[in-house]
Amino acid sequence: MVTFVTTPKGEELAILPRAEYERLAAIEARAAVEAAEEAGDVADSRAIFADVDAGRGEWLTPADVEAMAAAPSPVAFWLRKRAMTQAGLAFKTRLSQSYISKLARGEATGTVETLRKIADVLGVRVDDLAD
Repeated sequence: MVTFVTTPKGEELAILPRAEYERLAAIEARAAVEAAEEAGDVADSRAIFADVDAGRGEWLTPADVEAMAAAPSPVAFWLRKRAMTQAGLAFKTRLSQSYISKLARGEATGTVETLRKIADVLGVRVDDLAD
């Protein structure tokens, strides 16, 4: 139950049980976290639009999105999209073809350094190669 009081200066205050205060504070904290996450999403979206506008990225068609979802791994999708063979990627990255094959099948994840090499050759961001 909330009780309202007026201070000698005329300021109105609400007095409420601690449990109610903590419930309201938790709601406010969750809202702040959600707002921060949304701001981060907006910033990420703006960065993606800027990259595409600057020629550093590309849009995927609905068919591409379906193909990516069906591919065993992002590496397999981008190899197919770029019409590149595993052997060609292995040659350009100086990684073994068998390792590229494992990445393409989703049997290996690769280090950040490995994914950076592959991303550079495929013309994508490292994030585009993450599952």
